[in-house]
Amino acid sequence: MYEFETPRALKLQVSDEAGEVRVETGAAGRTEVELRAISAASQAQVEATHVDCREDGDGQRVIVDVPSPRRGFLFGNYGVDVLVRVPEGTSLEITTSSADVRAEGQYATGLIRTVSGDAELARFTGNLSVTTASGDVHVAEALASLQVRTASGDIDVERAKGELSLEAQSGDISVRAAEGDARLRGSSSEVQVWTAAGNLDVRTSSGDVMVHELLAGGSIATHSGDAELLSVLSGKVTVETMSGDVEVGIAPGSRVAVDTETRSGDVRSEIALSDSVESVGGEGPKVALEVRTMSGDISLRRGRTIATSA
Repeated sequence: MYEFETPRALKLQVSDEAGEVRVETGAAGRTEVELRAISAASQAQVEATHVDCREDGDGQRVIVDVPSPRRGFLFGNYGVDVLVRVPEGTSLEITTSSADVRAEGQYATGLIRTVSGDAELARFTGNLSVTTASGDVHVAEALASLQVRTASGDIDVERAKGELSLEAQSGDISVRAAEGDARLRGSSSEVQVWTAAGNLDVRTSSGDVMVHELLAGGSIATHSGDAELLSVLSGKVTVETMSGDVEVGIAPGSRVAVDTETRSGDVRSEIALSDSVESVGGEGPKVALEVRTMSGDISLRRGRTIATSA
């Protein structure tokens, strides 16, 4: 066990190829580091790990650098589990290869990079950036900007308060609440958003897109995937597909102007269509809806009531 007095602003820097990196928030002004070899073969890595605490501008930096295994163990069961307890509000810089990353508690900023390791992250009050090739990423709460990039891993975000940017090639994307503007990109990704309070911009190739509540408009584009917007409250909404079907629900009380076009698909509507919001009676929120498809069907209906419309 390594123990350091860290009363000032702290940055934690960890580098670990394999095993697990686990960070927890503990006592104020104190940092503890524990290392555990996952096999007898990796005990030499533990002994050679560099652990240090140094001054870093007006704050401090704790460094945990686990060396690569010796050549003879490259294909064996090697790796080091790293457990670090830090004060709340610490900034994290973690780099791994196959090691998973777990961060429990509240942190300031975060820069997380893995190759195949998963990232399970709790609460960040500052900017958070996560990059991985095939690892899955879960973020509980990001209060500033959040950026996640992955090739084949899934992305799951519970709450994003600031600007949100997510990109997955073949992994799925799930967002429970996007309170700021959100930019989501996928290739064959399935995209699901429960509540989008800011402008929502989604682009996929063959993945389906489902948005449960769209409060302030946005743009949805997919090549062959279906697009389903269960309840739209207000704003300008554009939906484009090539062969995918489109279904849009307009929240009760919202007025809507609709502009639709499909080459060979059908258009069905359960609500009265108008090309001008002003021609629709009532004083509810305004929705300007534009839907374009090549061969997909278009279906318009009334959605469910959204609580914030009251």
